[in-house]
Amino acid sequence: MVAWVAPTDVSWHRVTLPRAPASKLRAALVGVLEEQLLDDEQAVHLAIAPQPATGSPTWIAAVHKRWLAQHLEHLEKAGAFVERAVPRAVARTTPPPATSFASSDAADGSSAQTWLAFSDADGVRCARMAGTWVRDQLPAWARQGVRWSAAPAVAAQAERWLGMPVAVRSDADHALQAVRSLWNLRQFDLAGRARGSRLLREGWKRVRSPAWRPARLGALALLVLHLVGINLWALHQRARSSAASKRWWRC
Repeated sequence: MVAWVAPTDVSWHRVTLPRAPASKLRAALVGVLEEQLLDDEQAVHLAIAPQPATGSPTWIAAVHKRWLAQHLEHLEKAGAFVERAVPRAVARTTPPPATSFASSDAADGSSAQTWLAFSDADGVRCARMAGTWVRDQLPAWARQGVRWSAAPAVAAQAERWLGMPVAVRSDADHALQAVRSLWNLRQFDLAGRARGSRLLREGWKRVRSPAWRPARLGALALLVLHLVGINLWALHQRARSSAASKRWWRC
């Protein structure tokens, strides 16, 4: 399975990828990002953009580590192994930039609870529509030919606020777009487990399930019959050997 992380849960940092062995790469990234991270380094999970090049500018995604780890653990305990975790919005390497509107908690679609995510070559920025920052950015975004989209719940509100139509995109559409990216937030100590061991573990759980009880009993019966047959064959062979030995002594 693939999990997707909302734009408001990821911060973005553009750094030059340090030259370091894989075992020390995270520590090297923490050193580079030391002044940009607001939390303690142990509380932050870092992930490197796909296909990075050492010594070149690279995007680094930062997520609250404990929060992400708890969600992954919860899903795995429910039997849904998450092979990848992908960000819903990523920095756009090619224009035009994109902005999407979505609602967070408000059931009435009030502007105080509606936010937008703006993604371009400078990263992803999230802001509430109720603030003045978003309004101040509109002229510059319009000159860049931004693509507007909105979740169905806030599409009408976004169109009134912008004074223009927006493309309506469901969470499923956004999720599909995120899954198609090469991003994977499961890196370093949150990397996914080996596929082979996971398949063995899942297979063992399946065999131990109630649905497999008849098969387990049948396999046990076959094993018992096999052991009984081996013992009877051994006794038969021992008896033949003993009889042959007696005939040889008589001769």
